[in-house]
Amino acid sequence: MMKYLISLLIVLIFFAACDREQADIHSIVESADNSYFIGEVFRPGRPEISFVMDYRKFFEDNTIYNHDIALASAVISVTQLRPAFFETLGLSDIITISVGQEDTDRTQVLMGRRTVLHNGHFREIIKVYFRNNNGSFEEMFSDLDIGADTKRYFDITDSKHSEWNNRYNFKGLDVTANRAIRAIEEYMENTDVSGPSILWISGFSRGAGIANIVGSYFENSPRVIPFTYTFASPNTTTAYNAGQFETIFNIINLDDMSTHIPPAAWGFTRFGTDLYVSVTSEGQEAYRELTGIIYTYHENPDIAINSLLGLAPTREALYEINHNFFVISENFENKAAATAYIERLRENLRREFHGLIEFYIYETDEDMYRVIIYQTPAFFVHSLPETLMRPGRLPINLANQFLWPQFFLASAYIESVGGPPHQPITYYLIVYSGLT
Repeated sequence: MMKYLISLLIVLIFFAACDREQADIHSIVESADNSYFIGEVFRPGRPEISFVMDYRKFFEDNTIYNHDIALASAVISVTQLRPAFFETLGLSDIITISVGQEDTDRTQVLMGRRTVLHNGHFREIIKVYFRNNNGSFEEMFSDLDIGADTKRYFDITDSKHSEWNNRYNFKGLDVTANRAIRAIEEYMENTDVSGPSILWISGFSRGAGIANIVGSYFENSPRVIPFTYTFASPNTTTAYNAGQFETIFNIINLDDMSTHIPPAAWGFTRFGTDLYVSVTSEGQEAYRELTGIIYTYHENPDIAINSLLGLAPTREALYEINHNFFVISENFENKAAATAYIERLRENLRREFHGLIEFYIYETDEDMYRVIIYQTPAFFVHSLPETLMRPGRLPINLANQFLWPQFFLASAYIESVGGPPHQPITYYLIVYSGLT
């Protein structure tokens, strides 16, 4: 019964965290002039979402938080029909590019452009949006592929990870970001306006983590003037200078479990400036008025985080075999049968998991053979999305030491990532109401 409840919670967690369709949203924007829009997004039976899209703000200091740019960025996260919404915002040459399809570090990048004239100066504004997790096994695996700059990590993952440019960064997000950067630079090649272009970057959840790293790359680029706004970003880096990036603003709801992962105890933080608030203490009534839903949240995420730290006190420890974490097979009459059992498990286990476990065959006192399956904490972490993609079919049971941490993490995520704290509308409310 316990395993069934845990599996159900995990399914709900990851489904809720994916970038899926919501209610049908229609946008109406009235143009005041070439650079200024007043916008309203209508939602049937709910208060409209209003915003100002003032392209003249991109001629201002990009190191100062701009409420209008942040609000328009938040609305893009809420609006599901994003290419059409880009058109509504007066953007052209709109394209969606899929990157990283060769392995797990993948995403989609939505881009569009607009030339703006202000005070006698033209500027090309290029909008880049990174969507959230799409629910695929690959992106879920990448969401949890934190990585470690150790020989052990490279050996067990069977790759040199040549695209992991910054080893201080979260590996799955960094590789995806570097692939996206190449797509952005290729898109910018067709810019005709002289001088640096404006690069308006945003994203939500997984997309926010990618945007955070992409924003750090372009911060000092002579080709662009970046404005980066992220919403519900996970921690992305252990770089000592992460707080020195001045053009990146991360909107954080402290009630949102996803913003606490990977743990700060592992040295993780985000590039740029965090603007954070607990909607619990500041905006519960406003949330109810906006959505018609009572704002619920997980009251003590520290329990879940500490349960993970108990398994892996450092990011490096995620990938180490701990001989206390294991399961034992049934008896086999001979070693050949035990070896065949191992081969069957490998055939039914995704190849990404192969390096995260170790098999050992031993002979019992009764002249029988058993298989011990040692498991890394990373195997436990990555088992969560696998349980969603193939419910009940993970061929290897988790070590008993993982069951309670799994329950704590599942319950925390279902109340935060799967509930109001992690929704795009919540982050819109945070920006619109000026709660940060």
